[in-house]
Amino acid sequence: MPGKVYPYLLRHTLITKLQKDPRIPMAILKKFVGHKQSSNVLATYTHLSQEEVKDIQLIHNGKEIKREKKEERMPITCPNCKKTSEYDSEICVHYNLR
Repeated sequence: MPGKVYPYLLRHTLITKLQKDPRIPMAILKKFVGHKQSSNVLATYTHLSQEEVKDIQLIHNGKEIKREKKEERMPITCPNCKKTSEYDSEICVHYNLR
């Protein structure tokens, strides 16, 4: 993995991925990460696309997600540093770790 890796980055990545899982209630996630139920800190970890919000709504309502097969995923180019990251990167591992 390129760039500097530190505990907060690992925690942030894990919480972001868990937060996207519609099977994990927010109350459980807050307890898991050690936040009070009244805390709004988890909003910091929210990086949901419109498509992900739609998927969560469909899953929550018991609907099946139907999609056409997409083209092969391509690496993402950071608009700031112009370096490429993995296709599923939440953040630029080059730019955000300087």
